[in-house]
Amino acid sequence: MVKKVVVTGGAGFTGSHLVEALAKKGYQPIIFDSVEPRFTPEVPFIKGSVTDREATFAALKGADAVFHLAGMLGTHETVTEAYNASMINIIGMLNVLDAAKEHGLAVLDITKPNYWRNTYTITKIAAEEFCMMYRDEFGMNVKAARWFNVFGPRQRTEDQGYQKAVPTFIMRTLKGQPIHIYGDGTQGTDHIYVGDAIDATIAIFESPHMPQHPVEVGSGKEITVNEIADVVFRLIGKSVPLEHIPMRRGETEHTRIQADLTALKNDIGYEPKTSFEDGIKKTIEYYRTLVPPSVATAASYTAQSV
Repeated sequence: MVKKVVVTGGAGFTGSHLVEALAKKGYQPIIFDSVEPRFTPEVPFIKGSVTDREATFAALKGADAVFHLAGMLGTHETVTEAYNASMINIIGMLNVLDAAKEHGLAVLDITKPNYWRNTYTITKIAAEEFCMMYRDEFGMNVKAARWFNVFGPRQRTEDQGYQKAVPTFIMRTLKGQPIHIYGDGTQGTDHIYVGDAIDATIAIFESPHMPQHPVEVGSGKEITVNEIADVVFRLIGKSVPLEHIPMRRGETEHTRIQADLTALKNDIGYEPKTSFEDGIKKTIEYYRTLVPPSVATAASYTAQSV
């Protein structure tokens, strides 16, 4: 039985949730990350980068499997960082695959949908293709989960240098600040709550089925950016001004994004359980703890006076 599991990028938002879920299921997770874990300090931790080949080989030695979440994220943020993103997302993936091949580990890679032409998408597609090549050419146990827009507690906010719709909309609403929406806001997205994304990923890993293609992990339902703002306003109980601004580099206007859950449901036997609204409620409660009461109170008065 697989017991010892290395999680690259295990100190981050999704990584920390995965580490906790693996531990609850009886696995022995080990975090391999370049930053120390804030959310799971009790879990064994190896500090290092997947770009360091020697460190990666050492981190994976003696383990049974590796969940590969480490990567350089961002759409417009990575447009001018093609070299660094390629080192982390492509060379890092190859280091993990080679180490897993040498040490006999199963691999579960987290990839993304291909709907925009930017550095992040290009590098993740390349990494995904290498995963499929290593599976076919070397007979390795390599699977891939294609995550759509994962949201939930612990996701980084724009104050931390990473702008995603859900945490940004929630934090700005709680603080009484205007929300910037790129484009006209009618672009469709597929958002899945982090708990469901993690459960689906573990189900893919544990399934005896060997998918020939990455398994799409999302809600299977489309929601527009404007609708996300509406849900956030309604559940928080107040609204803030919306300002529509030009699309960011590396992103395309009027995109329609929706996961195909056929493989996840039929081959893996998993179906997401958390509705978008229930996930947003849980996420709002988390971010409320990050907003000082004085700021929230002032924002409430401001919102009421508008």
